[in-house]
Amino acid sequence: MTLLRNALIGASALSLAACGAGGEDMASASSTTPIAAEPTMEVLEKTEHDKLFALFAVADEANLKLNPINALFRGDMRYADRIGDFGTEEYVQQDISNARDNLSRLADIDRDALSTTDQIAYDVFKYNQEQTLKGNTDEIRA
Repeated sequence: MTLLRNALIGASALSLAACGAGGEDMASASSTTPIAAEPTMEVLEKTEHDKLFALFAVADEANLKLNPINALFRGDMRYADRIGDFGTEEYVQQDISNARDNLSRLADIDRDALSTTDQIAYDVFKYNQEQTLKGNTDEIRA
């Protein structure tokens, strides 16, 4: 249930962020980042908006690698040969590591320099990562 909630919250954050893509229509925004491209934080990070969207892309890719079934739901077949290691200690540790890394990178983004829509996306993304960490505590996992 927590995994589904986190997936929905993450999808909501990305959807909200896409709404504030600075006037780009969805076709042009998606055509610049093909599914097969490996997103990195090394993209020309000129604005806080660019940094935020680069983080979303990197975090989303890490999530797809960790949860290959999510990729299948999107029609992304790159990880179709895997089902995922849900419930294993390695999975949990990678999930925790991803969330901590995302929060660390998010802290480097000046929230006040973002548009109102991007601030909402920032907040939802931060909340999602914090919930991931809370959901992976020893007490919850027990």
